[in-house]
Amino acid sequence: MVPGQAAPIDYAKKYNQAACKDLLTRKFFFTPSYEIYGGTAGFYDYGPLGCAVKQNVENLWRQHFILEDDMLEVGCTNIVLDKVLQVSGHVGKFSDIMIKDTKTGTPHRADKLIQEHINKVLPKKKKEEEKTELNAIYDACEAYTEAEIDACVEKLKIKDPVTNNALTKAERFNLMFGVNIGPTGHLHGYLRPETAQGIFINYRRLLEYNNGKMPFSAAQLGMGYRNEIHPKQGLLRTREFQMGEIEHFYDPQKTNHPKFAEVAHVKYPFWAAAEQEKDSKELITNLTIG
Repeated sequence: MVPGQAAPIDYAKKYNQAACKDLLTRKFFFTPSYEIYGGTAGFYDYGPLGCAVKQNVENLWRQHFILEDDMLEVGCTNIVLDKVLQVSGHVGKFSDIMIKDTKTGTPHRADKLIQEHINKVLPKKKKEEEKTELNAIYDACEAYTEAEIDACVEKLKIKDPVTNNALTKAERFNLMFGVNIGPTGHLHGYLRPETAQGIFINYRRLLEYNNGKMPFSAAQLGMGYRNEIHPKQGLLRTREFQMGEIEHFYDPQKTNHPKFAEVAHVKYPFWAAAEQEKDSKELITNLTIG
């Protein structure tokens, strides 16, 4: 090592999330919100250094996408009317499956609980067929129905990881924060779970602003809100977070784009719709973007 230079980073060394979070908290990059009142999971305040890093990342994102590709930037309200999210399907379908401790009532996101259980028991399994079955469950459980979650919990004998108590039946939990608008409470809305709706709602105005020309792209940086069942991964899973959203609009009869030639030759593995419907993992590997 050259005197005066920092020691080289050992990238092979395992990342310690707990130690990193402790350091960033002590240096006030961020801290749990309302900490002196006990706080609550999923909300964080950014300190001076955290704000600077966050601002740099947002500026880099804006430079790389919005300015580089001449996108149309919008800034839309954080509260979305109920009617909008009814039409988009969020009111009926924007949910995760929840399961609770039968005695304490502690909620868990069901698929994550199953995956954590599998990570714990998998190294102890010796038979290959058992390992294969558990790996298959691990990959598929995010798409399980409530009934499939219940059957899986019973089959694997999963208990609450903290108390070892039995678990309740699985149920759907909508992840949006509801709000009442105005003094009467008759007008209902939600804190936006994503930033796409504001772009879609303003599509006509964006098209007019672009002189009716296609294709064009619209982008937005802003806050999103999701009432996560059991956030416990620090800044990786929060209930309030900054999002960067891009929507591309084009005429399906005119698929030309000034930069398309740069990527037309690139090959990607594509999963055909028919293969998806029968859950086949056969991929088409020799298909170019063109």
